[in-house]
Amino acid sequence: TLWGSWLKGKTAAIPELEKAGCDFVVFSGSTVLTAAAEEKTGKILEVEPSISDTMLRAANNLPVDAVFINDDSVREGSLTWQHLIGFQRCVDLLTKPILAPVPADAGSEELKLLWEAGVVGAVVDTEELSQEKFKALRKTIDDTKFLPRGRRRGKLDAVMPRLSGKPTPVAPEEEEEEE
Repeated sequence: TLWGSWLKGKTAAIPELEKAGCDFVVFSGSTVLTAAAEEKTGKILEVEPSISDTMLRAANNLPVDAVFINDDSVREGSLTWQHLIGFQRCVDLLTKPILAPVPADAGSEELKLLWEAGVVGAVVDTEELSQEKFKALRKTIDDTKFLPRGRRRGKLDAVMPRLSGKPTPVAPEEEEEEE
């Protein structure tokens, strides 16, 4: 089982977490760079859904393994279409795997919609999560049939224009003889 730590502050002690067996850390943009410098520990960058498109695209070039779109309003209620639009926007702009928060009582249909939008991981706040709710969510995830995603719309290859009619032949240049 993988486990990780959420670095809530600006600094952290990743070597101690790594010694404890931590597989990954989640950190925000305000975390000091040296705090996330360990190579053995996976790094997940936490961003707000309101981040600009330019900043979001810039995350593609950062040395992180995934991006967590942290929307606190999800934990306060249910997933909405507005949340799904925000997650889809991030998926469309990022090449990194996307993680998104889900409420503890998320159902199979909600998880499928997130998957189809391109979200590859669900993050659940476990502070107020009972063991029974955790087991129920785990069972929901295990029982859900996630279909393989097809080719993503919007990420198409370049298309070259076609010429109509026959191409005009190019006459070879004549070489001038020098005397």
